[in-house]
Amino acid sequence: MQSLPYSELTGIKGLKVERDVGLDAFTTFRIGGRTRLFLTPLSIQALEDALRVLDQAEVPFRILGNGSNLLVSDKGIRAVISLSGLSSIISFNGNLTVHAGMTIPRLLRWCLENGLEGLEYLAGIPGSLGGALFMNAGACGCAIGDYVEEILLTGPDGSFWFRPSRETFGYRMSNLPRGMIISALRIRIDACPGEADIDGHGLVPCSRKRLLQKIRQVMKKRLDTQPLNKPSAGCVFKNPEGRSAWSLIADCGLQGFRNGDAQVSEKHANFIVNCGRADFVQVRDLITIIKEKVQEQTGILLKEELVIWEDEIIH
Repeated sequence: MQSLPYSELTGIKGLKVERDVGLDAFTTFRIGGRTRLFLTPLSIQALEDALRVLDQAEVPFRILGNGSNLLVSDKGIRAVISLSGLSSIISFNGNLTVHAGMTIPRLLRWCLENGLEGLEYLAGIPGSLGGALFMNAGACGCAIGDYVEEILLTGPDGSFWFRPSRETFGYRMSNLPRGMIISALRIRIDACPGEADIDGHGLVPCSRKRLLQKIRQVMKKRLDTQPLNKPSAGCVFKNPEGRSAWSLIADCGLQGFRNGDAQVSEKHANFIVNCGRADFVQVRDLITIIKEKVQEQTGILLKEELVIWEDEIIH
């Protein structure tokens, strides 16, 4: 096992370096072991420098957003880079540039304050912009990838702006250059609603009253249909083509099924909730049980939407 380059990392300006940090506090599931090295860059330059040091030392690591779509092994991860320190937002020249660590709730508050609609369908999703874009999060027939003009990708050799094509995003997935990290993104701001239909999507002016009403409608639907009062990682499985994962799980009699403190939600069958002290193995085994049962009864193999950290490769 290679040693960790503490001295080189602590010498990087704008990089917060911590040791032996519990990851359960950084996931909405409240599950996860400890990491020996927890890095929080406060600038793109610091992120580049940290990646360069880890690359040269051949240290495997993981990238952490807001931990809202994540199941982390209780055995822990050797090194983690948190993007929470990259959370600025700049409006300039018809574009909104947002760092990847910006949370969706904070971005929606900014949009509300500035009267710009377009992303309100993301209301209630607690993730970060980088994580949301990586999995092309969405709802109500919209996805974050539809709104992105450019993506700042960062690696050990530096950063560059990448313009996505139609092939870059799919249902709950992205196809980005391998080994690169989403560090910021640009979203177009249109002068009037009609422009948003020309080529893709942009944020458009909207009265604060109307936008607040739309956000509240989305939130009400989430509160009515999702178990937001218990720790979870959101939807566990992707919807198979033409079907909904939650209905397949419910039809197999698994709604409310429990494995230790991990339970298929009684409110939404595509959620697994932590009823108290659920651990990684309980959730992972429950995921396996659901997949096997659904495939046995329907012939459909469900695919995970949530990200599982069970090893130390770069994700």
